[in-house]
Amino acid sequence: MLGYARAAELVLGGRVLEAVEAHRLGLVMEVVEGASLLDRVQRIAERLGPGHDRVRQVRALLRKGATGSLEASLAAETEAQEDLFEGDELAKGLAAFREKRRR
Repeated sequence: MLGYARAAELVLGGRVLEAVEAHRLGLVMEVVEGASLLDRVQRIAERLGPGHDRVRQVRALLRKGATGSLEASLAAETEAQEDLFEGDELAKGLAAFREKRRR
């Protein structure tokens, strides 16, 4: 995470970052060449699979954890885990994990 001073410098200063610097600062996870960008995005999308609702839920939990109180974050995480165990998503996810490990 960026400290206050660095974040203020970037936001208020209007300086455009090069990709390598953004990566060094932890603002992006990886840097790829433009020609391979679509291929990399496709591989990430395939890895995430069709569980876009779960991806959205995890992103919301991450935001809540970063901005909310510990109590609110833990309550939201507990609720999300209960939702996961109620549906068939857990069984599907475990089966997919086991299948990948056999390959």
